Formats: sequence, C-alpha cells, structure tokens
Amino acid sequence: MRKIETQHPNTELRVRFTRHRRTRDLTCARGRRLVLVDIENVVGGPCNTPDRTRWAHRRLRDAVGLGSTDHIVVGVDASGLESVCWDWPRVRYVAGYGEDGADRALLDVLAEDVADRYEHVVLASGDGIFAEMVAALTAAGVRVTVVAHEVALSASLRLAASDVVLLSRIGASGVPASRSA
Repeated sequence: MRKIETQHPNTELRVRFTRHRRTRDLTCARGRRLVLVDIENVVGGPCNTPDRTRWAHRRLRDAVGLGSTDHIVVGVDASGLESVCWDWPRVRYVAGYGEDGADRALLDVLAEDVADRYEHVVLASGDGIFAEMVAALTAAGVRVTVVAHEVALSASLRLAASDVVLLSRIGASGVPASRSA
C-alpha cells in the first residue's frame, strides 16, 4: 500500500489517496460511477438558459449513457444555478463564483475520498485544472473517463485519463464514433 498526496493547483487543499499494490477492496465501490459535469465547459460558455442546459444533458446522456444509479454532480457558476436545477433533477449541484469557480467546486468533490467510494469516474470537462487529480485517481486504480470537446481538451488531462470520449465525435445515434486515450 502506498500513500499518494497531491495538492490542488492554486489552492491550499491537499488530498491523500491510498494506492493498493494489487487490487483495491471494491466491496463498497463495485459498480459505482461518479459523473462530474463542468456544465459551462460542455456548453462552451455560460449555462444560463434552459435550452443550453437541456442540450448539455442530452449530449452527456448520449456520450456516456447516464444511468439512474450514477451519482451525478453538476458544477455551475452561481448565475446559472437556477436554470441547471430545473433541467437536471435529482443530482448534486456545486456552485462556484468567478472564473474557474465551478472547476474549484468540482475539485473539492474529487477530494471527498472518491478513490475508495467509486470504481469509475466520468469527468465532463476538458480543463487542465483537473489533470493532477485525475492522474492521482488513475494511480489509485480508479477508471477515469474524460468527456470533452476536442478543441477544449487539455493535453495533460488527456494523458491523465483512462479513457477519452470526444463530444465532437458523438454521432446522431448517440454512439461515440471513436474512443481513444
């Protein structure tokens, strides 16, 4: 067993993961999936209208098959919270303020002992701010899938992820045309 410690970029928050040599104890995490959504990143700007919120929900449902057992956390700027709440029922909302506020709120969620509680994490964002945390999760044995637009996907995040699904390659049927890491 090896302890891994990482620090959020630009914050004082430190996160510790435990890496098990061979296999993790998946009795608690077996089959559980955490879906983190940086909704402004998915829609390419402020998510302050119901149409944009519904569009993001449909795109992610088509890209990764959102299920009723998934634990979904939507990070949003406080100005778009009302719009998101109406169209994403039964999910956890984390609001941020200012530039990268939603990103920092989602990073706080990733610091909540995710490696021991989930077998698979889906991150709907291409922001490089998540790269270090994603690398730490994959090092701890968690499968991490990044869902992002190709033009907005950080190279460091692409390398840290187990799988990458590009929203620009989701066909009309909702089936990804290509998955690559």
